[in-house]
Amino acid sequence: QVEVLARWGLPVALGLLRFIDGDLSGLVSGQTSDEHGRPLDLSNPLIVFDTSALTEGSEALGFIIAVASAWIAARWSSMPGAKILINEEAYFTDRLTGVPAILRALAKRGRASGLGVVTLIHHLSDFKEGSDLVALVKETDVVHIFRQDKADDVDQVIEFFDLPPALRETIKTLPNGVHVLRQFGSPVQIIQHVRSTMEVWLANT
Repeated sequence: QVEVLARWGLPVALGLLRFIDGDLSGLVSGQTSDEHGRPLDLSNPLIVFDTSALTEGSEALGFIIAVASAWIAARWSSMPGAKILINEEAYFTDRLTGVPAILRALAKRGRASGLGVVTLIHHLSDFKEGSDLVALVKETDVVHIFRQDKADDVDQVIEFFDLPPALRETIKTLPNGVHVLRQFGSPVQIIQHVRSTMEVWLANT
């Protein structure tokens, strides 16, 4: 029936309009390309998706993170070798509908294709209780913990990662470049990271 078809099709049509001439226009307007308009070379050792032009917490940001993460992981699944998907400033992805669940699924399924997921966060308190992102961090095999200045944050880290309580003062006073390494099946270690000249250049923002 025409009415049923119209009722079913209207949300789809309105959603499509947002991508053609609305607030989501330009996100999927053509083939994925680099900043110079050339096709992406997925064999490059580093691929960066810069989302800084999108409003934090917007539907556009959630959509592009979800699509880009799933797309590149699918392409990588047929490529040999280890791959790493880095979710920088992950605190805001917890506010994006569907994105934490996608990242968690990629982390679980990616092991078969050599995909590792790295999640960078500032404070565990940034996450909503019961979030898929909390579960993703909880299930990780390797955790690097840098200095936490606030006592509440330190206590949360100690409890969340089941660390020895004796590390409480250590975590509060860790100098720059030094962190606590908790690796599944190994004793907790204190590690100092000395950056190479290349790393200093890469991180110079």
